[in-house]
Amino acid sequence: MTSKSHKDALSGLQKALTLIDTRNARPTAGLLDALRTMVADAMEIIRERDPATRSALLAVAMLVESTEVVQVVRNGQKVTRVKITDQLAYNWAMHRIHEMAAAA
Repeated sequence: MTSKSHKDALSGLQKALTLIDTRNARPTAGLLDALRTMVADAMEIIRERDPATRSALLAVAMLVESTEVVQVVRNGQKVTRVKITDQLAYNWAMHRIHEMAAAA
């Protein structure tokens, strides 16, 4: 599983939660199949046996879920902006990453 598929799996879990939280939502068969695949990918991350790898994946997952990346064009140049959407989760993830880096 590549880094991109990890991000896709986490995004899929977020979509599943959004769908669950939406009242009167009627998911299509295609959407349910896509969500099933994404949840299975995320479960693969969770089942990682190496504690260090699992911890790193969890920290990265928290960073992905707590931020939003937007690219805009300003004065002809592409500018990437990162917006923190969940300060608590972001702080936890960054603290965890720094702990792992210091231990290495």
